[in-house]
Order: sequence, then structure tokens, then C-alpha cells
Amino acid sequence: AFVAGVVFAGVSWATDARACHETTVCMSWRAYFFDSGVGEDFLLPDFDDGDPTTPDTSSVRAIGARILLIPPAPEPPISTALNEFGCVTFETQFSEGHKMLVYADAVVEGVRLRPSLGIAEPPGGPTFQDYFWEVHLEGLGVESTAFGYIDMENQVESSDSQARIIPIMAAVTATIRRFKELDAMPPLLASDETLILHYTPAYGNARCACAGLSTSRLEIGADSHREKFVIAHELGHWLHSRWNVGGVGLYDYTPELRNHTRI
Repeated sequence: AFVAGVVFAGVSWATDARACHETTVCMSWRAYFFDSGVGEDFLLPDFDDGDPTTPDTSSVRAIGARILLIPPAPEPPISTALNEFGCVTFETQFSEGHKMLVYADAVVEGVRLRPSLGIAEPPGGPTFQDYFWEVHLEGLGVESTAFGYIDMENQVESSDSQARIIPIMAAVTATIRRFKELDAMPPLLASDETLILHYTPAYGNARCACAGLSTSRLEIGADSHREKFVIAHELGHWLHSRWNVGGVGLYDYTPELRNHTRI
């Protein structure tokens, strides 16, 4: 497991060990993109160092991410998912000592996002990766909200696939939410619809194998995982395919499709 970052609520509260209090924790994917600030940019960087040769930092709430919350004993673990704001609210009698495992496995607007790794078209189906990050929680006060980030110190330079899935999760989550804001999302094609986020370290560029009714695959190469506009472009093919009810999403909108979307 990787330690993602420490969450601080800002104030450490003294709590009665016999009395539970309600607290909220919100998590975000912290990504480093090379193409921030270009055109009509909806995913603005939180920090821009002014150097075009270095990636900027963007944070995207980890909407729908699967988590395992491990409080101090004797409280039992809580297995759940972050809500539509990337947050979870729970009761605890402790202000510190909690640990949260955040998984790269999320449901965003009804679509499950799951990372896989390997060659572009693995025989026998995808090799799903159960990536998770360990976050230590401190200073959880009464009716307070703490904010944390899923990050890795070597995310930019590392060739580690776990580090490289962070910006992919961020870009895909933000783009699907943008589709929803534009009222461009059609009904789900299946109750178990899954979008596989397939990182291919041996391949360049990106593409979308989007014709599956319940499972599509977004393939992101080693030269594209920090380019959010490339990822969003491939998600456009996925969106076309969903409007085409599983057809290959390679074509321009037909007049019928334009009547249903506002992209």
C-alpha cells in the first residue's frame, strides 16, 4: 500500500471516548497535467508554477470511490463508497487514529470505473488492478469536514502504473461529470456498465474500444496519461458509442443524436 497523504481538519478536537460524534472526510485525486490552461479549460489547475515544461496540479473529488475506513479499536471497519461530492460522513468516538484505504474503483454517474494493466488487447479479458492508497486521518472534530488528497510523491517521474492511474481517474471522473452537467449522458446501457481504464505502458497515444454494451475500454499509453484533453477526447468516442447503443463511436453526431445532446 502507498501512503497517499495526511488529512488535517485544521483543528484537533478533544472528544469524550464514550460519546460518538459525526464527522465528514472528503477525498480528491491530485493529478499533474501538462495541458492545463489551454482553451476553455474546465479542469483548472490548483497550482501553476509558470513553467510550461512542468505539469500543473489539479484536484478532482474522488466521486464514488470505494473505501475501507478503519477506525481505532473497538470501532468496526466501514466498507462503503464516497458520495457524489467525494465525501463520507460517519460517527466515531475518536478524533484521530483513523485510516482510510481509497481504491481506484469508483462509480461515477452510474458507470463503474476500473483500472487494468497490460498489453493493448489482453487475451482472456482485462487484468484488473486493485490499486489502493492508505490515508491517515487526524483532527476529526465534531460536525467538522476534513479534506485529503490521493497523491504519490513520485507521480510525475514514476513509471509505476499505480502512480499513473491517479491522473487518469481524475480526468475521467471530471469529464463524465462534465457530460452530466451538459445533459449529454444517455441512459445506462446496462445495470452493470463498466468503463475499463486500461493503462498500456508499452504503447503510446490513446484510443477507445467503445463498442461493448456493458463494458468499454479506454486505453491510455505512457505518453498520454497526464494529458486530460486526450483522455477527454477518447471519452467522446465512448459517449458516441453509448448514444449509438453500443455501436462503434467513431462517427460525427447524426441529426438525431444532436437532438439529444448539447455538446
